[in-house]
This record gives sequence, structure tokens and C-alpha cells, in this order.
Amino acid sequence: IAFREIANDGFDWVITMDQDSKFVNGAIDLMKSYIENCDNNVGIVAPSTDEKKKNEIDNEDVVLMSGNFVRVDYIKQFGGFDERYFIDCVDHEFCLRMRRNGYKIVKLGNARLIHSLGTPKTKTILFMKFSWLDHSPLRRYYISRNRRLLCKEFSHDFPQFCGYQRFLLFRDNIKIVLLEDDKKER
Repeated sequence: IAFREIANDGFDWVITMDQDSKFVNGAIDLMKSYIENCDNNVGIVAPSTDEKKKNEIDNEDVVLMSGNFVRVDYIKQFGGFDERYFIDCVDHEFCLRMRRNGYKIVKLGNARLIHSLGTPKTKTILFMKFSWLDHSPLRRYYISRNRRLLCKEFSHDFPQFCGYQRFLLFRDNIKIVLLEDDKKER
């Protein structure tokens, strides 16, 4: 369901999922329990993909949208996902828009989600092992384009986040040149 098509139908929250994600047993109940007592300024309650985080509750600037509970009223208020982003950074853009308007994004360390972001690859150069996520050239295009678009739109409100995104763009280009096949296409 596209966010713009959501009607309340008596529900206050909607859950977002990707095809490559699944909850660890009990995670949904933990998230629902948190939601029952959270403040009205919490717009997204997200699970953790980090096994090391146990009972931590963190405020986040952005989260991946898979496995999140999102307030229906806020979806309506913000108009859902910006389709210009197509695939990459669509979740980050929605989160930054929500944060720009003063709403919180909370990640629960004890609610775990298993999520795959790409195909992991490794390569050894001069006795040093490098790891990265392999993406097709088309996906690389959208990653780069959308990070640039995101920073253009949000650098004033979130300069530290956008600075990090620019660093990731630089780092990804270095990895492509040094590690990946089909360098020209990527």
C-alpha cells in the first residue's frame, strides 16, 4: 500500500516491511508494548538489526523503513514517501522530514529485525581484508543520485548527517575503483 492510500480505519500505526526482512520472535510484541506508552511526538518506532544492542532505546535521525511502526496521522501529515527517491534514501528522506517537524524516531535495541541490505563481498589486497555490499550499476546510480538529492534538500537542517552522506559517497567511489568489477559501469 502506498502511504498516500492509507486511511485510518481505526488504526493509529502502520507497519512497514521489505521482502528481505523478518522479525525475531517477540519483537513485534516489544514494539507494541513501547507504543502503548510512548509520547505523541514519537512518529516512528524501529527495531534494531544489531545483535549487540539489548535493552537500549536510542533516538535516531534516520532509520531504514523495514520493520517500523509509523503513526498513520504523521504519514497523512507529511504525505508519505517522496517518489523522486525511488529506492535508495526514500526512508531517510521521510525520516528527515519528520525530524525537521519536531518528531522523534526511536529504535528499540531489544526488538530485533533480520534484514539484508545487499550481497556481501570481500577482497584481500596486500594482506588487508576489505568488505563491502555489492550492488548493480543501476542501484549504484540511485544510491549516489539520491544521497546528493537528500543533502541538497536537508544540509541546512542536518549538516552533520549530510556531511556523513558525502563521506559515504566518497568512500563508495574509492571502493568501486579499488575493489569492484565493472568499474566504468558502476
